[in-house]
Amino acid sequence: MKPIPFDYWKYSTNEVYKSIIKPYLLCSHKFEIRYFKDEEYTISQALSFGKIKNEESEFETVIVGDVSKEFIEFILNLPKPMQIDNICNKMVPFFSIFFRL
Repeated sequence: MKPIPFDYWKYSTNEVYKSIIKPYLLCSHKFEIRYFKDEEYTISQALSFGKIKNEESEFETVIVGDVSKEFIEFILNLPKPMQIDNICNKMVPFFSIFFRL
């Protein structure tokens, strides 16, 4: 696993974030997205592209699936979540995404 460095506080939109992950999306075959369990709407959206990974967790839901053209469009068209506080400048409505090349 190779983390992609990104300064979340440097940007006010998520366009730079999307430009950084786009090359990884285009050459990947599988994805894994981790959501907090209370993010029900975005979990339901991601379930259009994958399924819940059978992991026991009190706080998160993990969705895995194949990277398809539709999934790439979904990720690259996600709006930047509204900032509710100054704790985190979220770029996407999940807390992590992994790609398998």
